[in-house]
Amino acid sequence: MNLRVTLLNDLIKDRQASVNQYNNRESNLNLLVMFKVLLACLENSKFAKSASALLSNLAFYLNCERVSLGLYQKNTVDLFALSNVSVFDKHSELNQTIANAMEEAIEQQSVIEYPETENLPFSITLFHQKLSNITHASSIFTIPLVFEEKIIGALCFEKRAGQFFSRREKDLCKGIAIFIGPIIEHKRRESCSLLQKIVEHTYSYFKFGNNLSIKCAAGLATMLIILLSFIKGDYSVSAESTIEGKIERSIVAPFDGYLESSFVVPGDLVKAGTILGKLSDEDFRLEHLSLQNMVKKAKTEYRQALGKHQRNKTRVIKAQIVQARAKEHLLQRKLDKLSLISPFDGIVIEGDLRNAIGSPVEKGKILYKLSPVNEYRIILNINEEYINDISSGLNGKLRLNGAPNKNYQIEIVKITPVSFAKDKLSYFRVEAIFKEKYESILPGMTGQTKIEVGKKNIIWIWTRQFSLWLKSKLWMYLP
Repeated sequence: MNLRVTLLNDLIKDRQASVNQYNNRESNLNLLVMFKVLLACLENSKFAKSASALLSNLAFYLNCERVSLGLYQKNTVDLFALSNVSVFDKHSELNQTIANAMEEAIEQQSVIEYPETENLPFSITLFHQKLSNITHASSIFTIPLVFEEKIIGALCFEKRAGQFFSRREKDLCKGIAIFIGPIIEHKRRESCSLLQKIVEHTYSYFKFGNNLSIKCAAGLATMLIILLSFIKGDYSVSAESTIEGKIERSIVAPFDGYLESSFVVPGDLVKAGTILGKLSDEDFRLEHLSLQNMVKKAKTEYRQALGKHQRNKTRVIKAQIVQARAKEHLLQRKLDKLSLISPFDGIVIEGDLRNAIGSPVEKGKILYKLSPVNEYRIILNINEEYINDISSGLNGKLRLNGAPNKNYQIEIVKITPVSFAKDKLSYFRVEAIFKEKYESILPGMTGQTKIEVGKKNIIWIWTRQFSLWLKSKLWMYLP
């Protein structure tokens, strides 16, 4: 027979034995007090506030100096709450003695009253005596709390000096203990975190459950984990990849002007010397014509001054002619640069200017980008968590989004020491090349790459990311 049933039977016997000691009015008063105490406990959703309200009401209605609640976990009592006190030191001598007194009752699985006023079974009361000496309490009454045939804690009642518990008060304490045990346990479980709930349910299920199939499955899972700890697998690092030209040449505007025409678009194959586009020459032609007229006029003035033997004037005019011819030569060089010419055979990878005809361009603005055909590099974005696993010379497989059924063999050639942020994560730029020449590959294509690092334990591969996260958190929070 469990302790909760024993308490209930004792309560019934005590009520029958004491029917002549107090009338029905006092019995109804006990029920009313019990109802008020339980209601105060249930009104609060928070476990700590609920326990504090319970103990404070018990201390008031029973005229106690102090009422304490201890929770029994891992074979020890944790002093959880005291009446009329919100903050207390669990490690003080008084509070440790209270916890030891409750543990004394729990270990003996019996109600303990000190000093004894009834013919109760023999109990060891060393810590109750010590508590009485410290607090000078006249009477101490400790009752274990039970839930599902398991002791989950205890209530300890202390009377002021010169006061003792009456039979009615003892019955009230026992009655409240019978009903409050399940309430305390349910509120404690509700206050636990999700992880604590999972651990507790799993532990209790495998400890007390009778489901043989679940236990067999757990055993097989354990054996599988041990087995996988010795089996090695291929460890690879995945990364987003983009194909770029091995060489990229930018064609820029040689000076300020206006775009007159554009003959290519991205993706076009061009030969060396192909005209990609032209800048407007209207302003330059007018300026060139103006310089020519200036030179003709200066020559006429020079001949007139020479005929009149005006040497100083001839020197000035001659210098003006030289200056105008220099400007004319410079202008001719600009006219020669109006045509934007491809420097080599390749493919246009950037520069769709069909909708920009007639718009102004500034000196140095990139108008086209060219790349040689069949000379590419692969840019991999490696997460900083895995960059230490990557080294030059490692091989990998690239699968492009445009060709999902084909693997392209690549080799790592360069790891840049510069990182960049993307989606709140840090990445490093790693360069790779194709080990063979492939057709139908164009700059700008994207895909996923798996870099073959080597052989590792399968368990290590599966748990690597979690273990890195756990180590980081432990380092942050542990001293």
